[in-house]
Amino acid sequence: MATADEILNAMQDGTELQAEEGELLIIDNDLRTITIPPEIANIGVESDDNVKRLHFQMPRQYGEFDLSEFDIRINYLAANNTGDIYVVTDKAVSGDNITFSWLVGRSAFTAQGTVRFIVCLKKTNQEGVVEQEYNTTVATLQALEGIEPSGQIVEDNPEIIESILERLDALEENVGSGSGTPGKDGREIELQKSSTAIQWRYEGDESWTDLVQLSEITGPAGPQGEQGPKGETGSQGQTGPQGPKGDPGATPNIQIGEVQTLEPEEQATASMSGTPENPILNIGIPKGEKGDPGESSEGDPYTLPIMSSAQLGGGKAVKKTDEDVPVAVDPSTGQLFVPTYPENTGGDTINVDAELKEYMNVAKPAIASAIINKGGSVEADDSLNDYATRISAIPNDIYPAETLPVQTNLSASGLQDSVGIKLNWSNVNASGYLILRKENAMPTTSADGDIVYNGAYATDGYTDTGVQKGKVYYYRIFPRNNKNQYQSLEDGAVAMVDYKDRTGQTLLGDLPLGSKIKFGQWNGSDFFWEVVDTQDKASGFVTVAAEQNLGNRMFDAPETNNPITNRKSQGNNRWAYSAVRQLLNSEGDTDTWWTAQHEYDVAPSYASQIPGFLKDFTEYEKGIIVTKTNRCVLDTNDGGGSETVQDKVWLPSSYAMGLEFFQPLEDDHTYEAYTSNSERAYQSNWWLRTINGTSSASYVRSVLSGGALNSFTASYSGAVRPFCLLPTSAYMLWSDSDEAYVFADDSQRNPATE
Repeated sequence: MATADEILNAMQDGTELQAEEGELLIIDNDLRTITIPPEIANIGVESDDNVKRLHFQMPRQYGEFDLSEFDIRINYLAANNTGDIYVVTDKAVSGDNITFSWLVGRSAFTAQGTVRFIVCLKKTNQEGVVEQEYNTTVATLQALEGIEPSGQIVEDNPEIIESILERLDALEENVGSGSGTPGKDGREIELQKSSTAIQWRYEGDESWTDLVQLSEITGPAGPQGEQGPKGETGSQGQTGPQGPKGDPGATPNIQIGEVQTLEPEEQATASMSGTPENPILNIGIPKGEKGDPGESSEGDPYTLPIMSSAQLGGGKAVKKTDEDVPVAVDPSTGQLFVPTYPENTGGDTINVDAELKEYMNVAKPAIASAIINKGGSVEADDSLNDYATRISAIPNDIYPAETLPVQTNLSASGLQDSVGIKLNWSNVNASGYLILRKENAMPTTSADGDIVYNGAYATDGYTDTGVQKGKVYYYRIFPRNNKNQYQSLEDGAVAMVDYKDRTGQTLLGDLPLGSKIKFGQWNGSDFFWEVVDTQDKASGFVTVAAEQNLGNRMFDAPETNNPITNRKSQGNNRWAYSAVRQLLNSEGDTDTWWTAQHEYDVAPSYASQIPGFLKDFTEYEKGIIVTKTNRCVLDTNDGGGSETVQDKVWLPSSYAMGLEFFQPLEDDHTYEAYTSNSERAYQSNWWLRTINGTSSASYVRSVLSGGALNSFTASYSGAVRPFCLLPTSAYMLWSDSDEAYVFADDSQRNPATE
């Protein structure tokens, strides 16, 4: 796990390499899946380091957004659940695709077993605040068993180890009570050497923190150079220059960093060098005041911040000013450096304040982004000194993003018989739930708004009584893990309530089974729906099925080049890759809604004939549909087991329709409206999403027009009948002309209701 000192060093070597044909990991933008080719059997062996590069390809466009404008990271967990973040540096854009790679480092190979990872894309503003974020689902590869003889390494490198200990002992002597150790009220630092690492802790703490893993030393040390004479002690109590250091030996080049104490206007230098083949591991703990500054000095001593695990070249200098000047981040390269300010030699006057402000404008966004990416937080008015405090507040054992709970669905409805707004949400087994409220605008972060609720899952929901009728309120829910890190995805987490007089209106959750609802248009026709299941009302939503369908369509087209014979001639039965799934969930026009989901995918003939189903829905209608997590059983050709996908609109499973008990179950229960063939009967044969068994790559379950269970090849033309979830908190009006309920707050579709 990365330490707080390593937060600003996420950038790694990004030397571009070409992938062998067939070795690309393909990302599906809509499904958020990473398809790993069979040629990549494993990720490597325990203790491997920078010898395996994985190459990725993904579509450049995601809806209306150009993902090539985003920064790319790989979040990963090794088999022992320690993890880190790899920052991609070789992103390239070619036509409609983005390609990049991951050079897999040692931290992914800390144990034998499954390595879990996701791809994360983030777009930040000039202040370093993340404005948009895109994540894939979790993919896995195996790290094979190896042997790491750490004890032998210690035995073979006594000079390096003892040198480190001697230097750390020297540091310890200079760290005493009142020495200003950051964030710990001047407590002393204790040091020890274990069998695997050099460790330190603050006096009084129970746990130790590694300074150096002995496994990082990969070879014997070189010869020690002669120690140069020390300079005389200056009038301000400073120590003169040291002699040259010896050959650092084999990689990594381990140095113990000195933090220098300066008087006002005194100059200190920091010089390091390193290459990708021989990087620097620079270790340092800030120490207290060194020497007596003397009566003539003015102001407090100044400590030059240490640099850790960074590659720098040449001598860099910084002067004492009115503000502390920490290490800067070059946003173009991600490398750290100490900013250089020239001495005033009688020429033009240097405006130090202006210089610092200009420097801060460059450095702050990059530092802020690094803090946020490691699980910390920043505020818009933070100074650079504030950033140091925020970095210290980040725990070293932070959880990577994929360990956060999934986002839940929040619903909110105004009470009419009393003052209050009822809140309900789905239980996603989070450690807790934070709900915020704002007037007229959505809470943008977990600190933006009034706290309405902060606690465990509430089976019966929660009523917010601190509201007034005549106002518009936005609520947002943030599930959290046991480290108080919050899931920040917006989809499904935001609910708006126009808390006004609802005389004559009915909550959708109060409509009985079989009620008829009008909402949405497709291909020039209004769509009518029927309430078919109310068993999830406590969680805030009901299931509705469309009375109409999108015509008889292929589930998926034959994939001419697919090596699986049945899919080559009969199409792909995997719901996540199917053409009908794209059709149901797309807002695109004719010829634009379909994109290839994998390397063998082929467009269906109707891609150029009809638009995406959601194209002519109003913004209100699209926004009110609740996203559903659908489980799908996988064919043995796809690895077996099951997978989950997120859908706005979907086809039901055979279990939900009461037709078969196929495990693992793809839904939580059978829908109330479908308990017999007569209730399932429809105008034509229509598709389900369940595959036909687990050894047929092209057959999909369907419902015959009479209501019985059947199956067809994916290239068969069956009726596409949409299903979706709607929130119980939506208010409905009865429309005599439509003989159906309509959404009261959809002013675009129902202007007469305003």
